[in-house]
Amino acid sequence: MTFLLRLSDGNAVQGVSLRWTSLSVSELAYAMKTGMFPGQQVWRVSSPSDSSGRIVVTGDDVPDVGGAVCISAATSGFVIHVPQSAGAIRAGGQSLILIKAARQECLLDVMVSFSFRVFIEFEDGEAFTGDIRIWTVSNGKTDHSGLKDLRLSGERDLRVDGIPSGATLMIRCKSFRSGFAPEFQFILTLEQLKLEPTCRIPRSDQPHCGLIVQLGQAASTETFAVRVFKSSGSVVDYGTVSSIEEFKTLKLWSGQAYRVHVRGRASAWESEDIFLKKDEVKTLTAEPLAFAHVQLQVVDMTGKPLWPAMLSFNVYRYSRLDSARKPRSSASFGDQGFARADGDGIILLRDAAPGTRVALVEALGYEPKLDEFSVGPGKTVDLGRMAVEQAQGKISIRLTNRRDGASYYVALLEPGAGPLCKPVMTDKESLSFEALAMRRYVIFVYFAEGQKGTSQPVSLTAAHPTATVEIDCSKVEHGR
Repeated sequence: MTFLLRLSDGNAVQGVSLRWTSLSVSELAYAMKTGMFPGQQVWRVSSPSDSSGRIVVTGDDVPDVGGAVCISAATSGFVIHVPQSAGAIRAGGQSLILIKAARQECLLDVMVSFSFRVFIEFEDGEAFTGDIRIWTVSNGKTDHSGLKDLRLSGERDLRVDGIPSGATLMIRCKSFRSGFAPEFQFILTLEQLKLEPTCRIPRSDQPHCGLIVQLGQAASTETFAVRVFKSSGSVVDYGTVSSIEEFKTLKLWSGQAYRVHVRGRASAWESEDIFLKKDEVKTLTAEPLAFAHVQLQVVDMTGKPLWPAMLSFNVYRYSRLDSARKPRSSASFGDQGFARADGDGIILLRDAAPGTRVALVEALGYEPKLDEFSVGPGKTVDLGRMAVEQAQGKISIRLTNRRDGASYYVALLEPGAGPLCKPVMTDKESLSFEALAMRRYVIFVYFAEGQKGTSQPVSLTAAHPTATVEIDCSKVEHGR
């Protein structure tokens, strides 16, 4: 294959190398069907282009007719675009060149690119924590090949590489911090980027909804604790309620789901999901009933007890499997709706609110399982053995731009929770995590404790149970 590199003015580009990988006919069919590259791709770097902008690739690495190659710039400061006239197609989130002939010549558009630093924080000055999506727009067209999803956890600065000359940078920020816009988008031109701008997430509208909680006639003279939760599990407000004093909160917003927990010394009550309209203040009547208890044993498909494992009554909450690794003894958290297993896989959740519940059972390395049941006041329901299937998910990780001789820590995290396993220290280019359940993860890479690392979210689904990600180690802070 021959590649011809040209700038927009038609001049040849000398000294630019290409980073490329080939796909066979079957691999291309897989990528077109699933949107993902099959397995671990082997990436190669070409020799630099000559004075005429020419790069010639020969040998067995060139795919057969009907296959494809994926191209990007290996030389920093440049961006490669594959025009439609070169047979460009989209698969696996990349632009590919379809091989139409045994000897093929492809003209590639080359643009000079830039790297800039952007600062992101909330309007009150606190560092941004949340998800970020970055892409560029050139001449009114979105460059999908440069789209990136990141997660920031308190880092104030964000370095963006490979911004084409004349492009506009788009940054979409999504955060769940109360009181601030849940989603906000910034549009930055190259002139603005040269000033290293600070992007501030504005405050949202003031809370405009509320709840009033009263005790029913059958309640005692006891004072009960009240907590208002978002569906994600975070506490929005709390207080007390009694037969002579109601609980009231005006710290809520419309468009979100809330739950109210009322808890006393020996009884509890929990509401269903509550959705409020704008400026609505809803009154709830709580009827606390005697605590209920739930017991079960988590096993694999052969009947072997599993640990760590967790039972949760809040299926929207992030997994608590990180805490399930703590002391190998049963622990009950009925007020929070979750409990962890002991060394025999037995879970006993005490002092929960009675009623119909949807239980989420999780075990590390296995697919989660849902079970709906009812438990009466003062009763203990035994769900018996609950068998879960081994997870089939896999995340393959490739570490690029590694420092010579350096070792890196690679951690597998669940968003909002914590590490699922001990971080892996490696001096290799690639590694993988296997037996993963279908859910969202975060890959975090760092050089040493206390130093800035880099992260990337990854989602596994039934349709896409495997994923391959590249982590740029040049974004990792290296110790001296």
